[in-house]
Amino acid sequence: MASSVTPSGGKLAGRHGFGMLCVAATQAGGYDALAINWEIANKTAAENGRTMDPSRLRLVGPVHIAETREKAFENVKFGLEKWQGYFSGISAVAGREATENQSAEQMVENGVAVIGTPEDAIAQIRRLQKKQGDFGVFLQLAHNWADFENTRKSYEMWQRYVTPVINGANTARETALNWAKDNKERFIGAAMNAAMQTIQKHHEDEAKKGKKAAE
Repeated sequence: MASSVTPSGGKLAGRHGFGMLCVAATQAGGYDALAINWEIANKTAAENGRTMDPSRLRLVGPVHIAETREKAFENVKFGLEKWQGYFSGISAVAGREATENQSAEQMVENGVAVIGTPEDAIAQIRRLQKKQGDFGVFLQLAHNWADFENTRKSYEMWQRYVTPVINGANTARETALNWAKDNKERFIGAAMNAAMQTIQKHHEDEAKKGKKAAE
């Protein structure tokens, strides 16, 4: 069930057991209403003998990432103004009318969009988690701000650098790596000791062979 600013979406989702799609999660009005509408959905669900599942909550926001912030801002010059002009003529999404008059820098400063690096994208997800709590999926709004190649690369960078951090895919690996670093002196010492013992044993074995051959 789509939800932006009004409580209608939350009420319907709670009443019928639907998931929620917060289409304006990073817009001014939509961001402010996130926790409120989720609370309404949970309250309505309880009144109807249901329970809302956070994993079925989707938050939507525009993103474009690149290797550097400078490159990301350069990339979006391709289509950002066209996008703003398009929505200024047809959209009535609360909060977006202000977005259409903002520069790319202002959109980033106000938390409306991510135009930057994977680290900036991760920070946006953490910001939404702090505001909303647990949610199932973040959906990138398709916007064509950049050309096809740079848009594709942005998606690839998200999958490579953002998704693993948000999903904790590398947590065990990082823990193991840190443990190995913390104990490297012990490991190196044991390895060197084993190597010396192996060399010593080799020399002893060779000496025994020489002695036996001489006899």
